Amino acid sequence: MKLPAIQGLRFLGFLMIFINHSYWLFSKNKWFDFGARGVEIFFVLSGFLMAYHYGNKDVAYDLKSSIRYMLRKAKKFYLLHLVTFFAMGASFWNLRQTSGWHYPGGRTVLYRDVILNLTLLKSWDARSIFSFNGVTWFLSVMLFIYLCLPFLIHLFKENTTDRGKAAVWFLGIFLVKIIGDTIGYTLHWNPWPQTFSYYANPAYRLIDFVLGYLGYQVLRPLNSNWGNLACSFLQVGSLIIYFLCCVLFDKIWLPAHFVFLSVLLITAFMLPDGIAQPIFGNRIMVHLGNISFELFIVHQVLISILANRLKTISRFNSLQIWLILFCLSIIMAECFNRRLDSSNRKNVSC
Repeated sequence: MKLPAIQGLRFLGFLMIFINHSYWLFSKNKWFDFGARGVEIFFVLSGFLMAYHYGNKDVAYDLKSSIRYMLRKAKKFYLLHLVTFFAMGASFWNLRQTSGWHYPGGRTVLYRDVILNLTLLKSWDARSIFSFNGVTWFLSVMLFIYLCLPFLIHLFKENTTDRGKAAVWFLGIFLVKIIGDTIGYTLHWNPWPQTFSYYANPAYRLIDFVLGYLGYQVLRPLNSNWGNLACSFLQVGSLIIYFLCCVLFDKIWLPAHFVFLSVLLITAFMLPDGIAQPIFGNRIMVHLGNISFELFIVHQVLISILANRLKTISRFNSLQIWLILFCLSIIMAECFNRRLDSSNRKNVSC
């Protein structure tokens, strides 16, 4: 069964992140933490879809097979990562030539960040998380998830026929998330502040993915025979509640609460009927969802390099600059998506 509304929801997650990285064009303050919420949707949704596609399948889960799977996935996006990395490097070089700018921390820090970026390991070191193309910390996390996925499929396979067991796993891991978030975000205690980040560490972010994976196994929305009206009510209600909670409890709730809300929101959007299907599942939204990965990787580079230049060399207002950056992100993402699809088809034919 196809899940068109889910792709539209994926694009909504990207849009929240894009707003988070460009809100300063309009205001000094943002309404809520768009970026963090959008990233949570990405991770939870990835877990949902992996459970949907692979939860009841037999997969090889030895270390060699897991590494091979991880590298195969990395091969699909590594070229795009390199392009954005060198684009930011060229921007740094231009700043150095025109204004005497120096890389923060000096050459030693630069070499460290270059190595961690090129090896897709920068999320393991809190000092390098947002270096070069800042959003590519996400790739470090996804790489670790790909490494762990075959083991997770094997570990939770029995849950496909036992919702109760899946619920126990979900509640247990959600409790771990609550405790970890309380320690990190409320008590502000970090035993390894120079290396560990509660926001971006791959091992910690794996929890969000696992909660999405288990959330699907507990709720299994596609097995529900809801009517169109009931589906619409759940979808609209869940979306309204989600955004109201984001606005009202942004600095009050822990990330775990918003992860739980993401589970409920995605569950509602996976229902086969309802108003979400024509709104979020139309061809335009589905296509934008299909290129959301590329959008996520390229948008920060465009904002970093072009936003201030457009403000100084043109008469465009903030909204026009925002629209230009947004459209350029779509154009670049489309180009990379087509290239990657073409490469993947060639690999399959070979």
